Amino acid sequence: MRCIKAGFFLMMLFQMFAFKCEAQADLPATDIYIINISKSEKGKFEVGMPEKITSWSGYDNQPYFLPDGTGILYASVRDSAKSDIYKFTFQFGQTTQITRTPITSEYSPMLMPDKSGISCVRVLEDDSTQLLSKMMPGDEYNVLFPKLNPVGYYCWASNDVAAMFVLGEPQTLQLGYLKTGVVKKVGERIGRCLVRMPGKTSNGFYFVQFNEDSTSSEIEFYDVKTGKSNQVVNTLVGEEDFAIMPDGTLLMGSGGMLYKYLPGTDKDWKEIADFTGTAVQQFYRIAVNASGDKIAVVTYPDEKP
Repeated sequence: MRCIKAGFFLMMLFQMFAFKCEAQADLPATDIYIINISKSEKGKFEVGMPEKITSWSGYDNQPYFLPDGTGILYASVRDSAKSDIYKFTFQFGQTTQITRTPITSEYSPMLMPDKSGISCVRVLEDDSTQLLSKMMPGDEYNVLFPKLNPVGYYCWASNDVAAMFVLGEPQTLQLGYLKTGVVKKVGERIGRCLVRMPGKTSNGFYFVQFNEDSTSSEIEFYDVKTGKSNQVVNTLVGEEDFAIMPDGTLLMGSGGMLYKYLPGTDKDWKEIADFTGTAVQQFYRIAVNASGDKIAVVTYPDEKP
């Protein structure tokens, strides 16, 4: 298995405050590309040509495929120093601005589990208060867990539970329960990437766990019902962003390569695509749609954000 080794401690220090940096004016220039992906009966993956869906020269990041397959939500900074939420619709190839909030920023848009609206991490005017919120009509917001701050990243672990990466020393993993409003800490020293287990009735999520001296990390699965987590596979060297196909195959990128790992089948990460020399040879964040035939990757021009 590959693991993170030399020099990782410094990267961890940077990563602990990465979201606070993103919430400021100096956001990295990033773009989002869509890539078709398919798998044969023998398990061989094929990928198509990357298609850029963001034309703005600036920050376009945190893609989220809508479950119905109609489009992608993402965060972008356009006419101000604040981030708003946008939607790209596949059928028409059009981009629509969802929020217009000149004094606050919205990140990490996702559909609420009951499909009643869009959730996001909202950064308030002070650029330090970061709350998991639900968008309401008229650019109003309902804070889901008012006492939990600053939330950096999250995913919906089940229809009732939000799994949240909370900034601090160390950063912590906390679960918030929608029906009761209860929040409890269940881990620490985790990575920013939190991904729900595929399936409409799933009750668990995957996350990156760093060891105590920050020299290695692994992807683990947390079962909300049992309250226990289990190791799945070590991460690729220096990486922490991953996605999950509908059949449970994990995807990670490194050095312009796309790798896959299927628990119970693969012994280690296997390369399935080489994007060297293409527009997406430098990518880090990755997302997969519900049907597993499209992936979205976030590219960067210089150093990885």
